[in-house]
Amino acid sequence: MENIKKIFLLLSKINFNYKLYILTFICLSFIVSLFEIMGLSLILPLLDTLINEEQNRFIEFIRNNKFFNFENSNDLFILRILILLIFGVYLIKFFVYVSWIYFINKFSTKTQNDIASSLIKEYLHQDYSNFIKRNKGDFIRNLNTEVNYAVSMMIMSLNLLNEIILIIFISIFFFLIKPVVTVYFFVILLLLFFFHALITKNKLTKLGTLRSYFQSEIITKLNQIFSAIKEIKLSKIEDKYINDFNYNFSKFNQKLLRISFLNSLPKPVLEIVFVSFFCSLLFFYLFNQEKEIFLSFLPELAVMILCLIRILPSISRALILKQNITTSSKALDIVLQDLKNNLIFFKEIRRREESITFNNLIELKQISFKYDNSNTYILKKFDLKIKKNSCLGIYGKSGVGKTTLVDIICGLIKPQDGQIYIDNKELNNFNKSSWQKKISYVSQNFYMLNDTIKNNIILFNNKPLDQTKFDEAINISQINFKKNILHNEKIGETGNFLSGGQNQRIAIARAIYQDNEILIFDEPSNMLDKETKTVFLTHLSKLKKNKTIIIVSHDEETLDICDEKIEI
Repeated sequence: MENIKKIFLLLSKINFNYKLYILTFICLSFIVSLFEIMGLSLILPLLDTLINEEQNRFIEFIRNNKFFNFENSNDLFILRILILLIFGVYLIKFFVYVSWIYFINKFSTKTQNDIASSLIKEYLHQDYSNFIKRNKGDFIRNLNTEVNYAVSMMIMSLNLLNEIILIIFISIFFFLIKPVVTVYFFVILLLLFFFHALITKNKLTKLGTLRSYFQSEIITKLNQIFSAIKEIKLSKIEDKYINDFNYNFSKFNQKLLRISFLNSLPKPVLEIVFVSFFCSLLFFYLFNQEKEIFLSFLPELAVMILCLIRILPSISRALILKQNITTSSKALDIVLQDLKNNLIFFKEIRRREESITFNNLIELKQISFKYDNSNTYILKKFDLKIKKNSCLGIYGKSGVGKTTLVDIICGLIKPQDGQIYIDNKELNNFNKSSWQKKISYVSQNFYMLNDTIKNNIILFNNKPLDQTKFDEAINISQINFKKNILHNEKIGETGNFLSGGQNQRIAIARAIYQDNEILIFDEPSNMLDKETKTVFLTHLSKLKKNKTIIIVSHDEETLDICDEKIEI
């Protein structure tokens, strides 16, 4: 019941009418089960007609009933009508069941798309300081795997509901034929389910949690390996990373093996229970009844066997589905945990979004900031003023908070105390988006797409290529490639076909091309040769006429173009 509440809570966070879908599934499940019972109920008179030819109760009932108007019809005609009726019932059931399959697959696809979309929105719209606290492997695992598990759990719950409805219908029909036998059969099954749930429930929940943990570790290890491949090879520590990967992969597969084993148990257990029950039933009829009496009960016995054959797979599937739901419950918890109410907050921000203009001054007043895992303030009651169309240089020892200060100015992280003012207007959640659109930021860890140099430069711009701006960006950043290379050749994943300096120049060109009011550079010349750096700084100093520039650097020559320099 708790999992059902979680499923409805998750569905309430995505934007489509899931209640209509679920209601459709339930109605179709009832219709399929109804036609299943109709088919089984028609088999009983068919078998009775075929076995007891001389004294046929069904034929006599049809002839004597004026409603059917078959008084003058022969036995063969009535039998043909019965066979056609059975075929018609199962044909209708087929089309209804196909519709059920279509709806459930449509629901699965739409739900998965909507949850993944909501999750990526949650990750990208959350506060930057919260984002960087998380493991990238968790984000990838959740979007790539946990969403699938969570949606699978919903589908399994609907399938379980379908199987339960069918089991109830067949059980009622079974009970009407042989009530005592039905009671004995289901008492045995309930005892079996109880002991099975008692043994496996906690184990499956724990295995599901461990499966999720080791999957995250595998993704993290792969990220580490492929991000640090150069250092790994030079340090000759390939074996260490291979062993780490193998350990987590082995543990992950061990958990999957145990989950698979526990999920496979119900079928053989139910089979042996069914065979035992069937043999006992047959034994009772053969040795406790006269042959003629046995033959008269044979149609009922055959239908009971058909019911058992039909209900056994449903019971087996229901039990396996219940186990899979228990195993997947951790994925549902993970997705729900990440899909908090931040999206509602984001929509409210979008609704009340304000614009902000920058004509005169950026002012930081009494800014204090420390990271959550530290008691030491990086910035304490810090004040700063940056005039429009000026160039500010920031320097200081490594780790003192230069990049943190830039992140605060950008509105990426929020200080514990103090305020930021843009032309005397306080920066807040409602105007932050407008402010950030004015900033181009070249960080030390610039991102490169496995695409052409041109596409990497215009990467964050949704407008058509502006050739004039593009040429200016190429000129200022000193990118010296032939036109066919600029436009046609890919630079490799993370720009690994180019040198560090070439990648840095592309990142600079990208910031210039964006043509925003504020340019922020974090160590913009640390990968440039002396000649390229000199030309670049000359061009950059000319931009001060109509751009506000902030440069973080250890290099004195780079900071010489600044109007003001502060030490952190």
